[in-house]
Amino acid sequence: CFDGLYLRRSEVTFLAAEPKTGKTTFATQVARGMVRDFDGLNVLFSMEMTPKEIFEKDIQRIRGHRLWQKLPSGSLNPEYTEYAQKVRDWYRNDKPGKFLVDHRGSATIQQIRSRVLQAQAETSRKIRTIIIDQFDKLVPERFSSNDSSNSKSISVNLNTLAKELDVAILVLI
Repeated sequence: CFDGLYLRRSEVTFLAAEPKTGKTTFATQVARGMVRDFDGLNVLFSMEMTPKEIFEKDIQRIRGHRLWQKLPSGSLNPEYTEYAQKVRDWYRNDKPGKFLVDHRGSATIQQIRSRVLQAQAETSRKIRTIIIDQFDKLVPERFSSNDSSNSKSISVNLNTLAKELDVAILVLI
């Protein structure tokens, strides 16, 4: 949750804002709150940032430090080290706990569906939330020369996916 905001299962929520206004940070905060309050796995499909970049951004926002390079050396204040370790574990893809970041340049809804089902099988956790960072990087299953048709097709497929998997989907625009 984010101050009481919950995403509802089987629904798609679109969040639109100007670039560099904190959409990704907001989305990860919402997902973290939902994981804290509900059991399950969140999957973030990041079309632009790697898990490391998202982690660094999260750490900078909360602590104001670039911690990634310093973590292995143990040169940080123990308070920062403990907190940074928790946040880093949040973004680890080799052993996903409750949050998995899938970084790719673009994706179809079918590719997202396959990756979500794979993550669910690998972790034995029910998927709670799917976050898609950058709607414009989604690729329709059948490409049309009409951008409006492509967007409508993607939106319909996202709604179908949310209902099929009984998950909340947050799409950043």
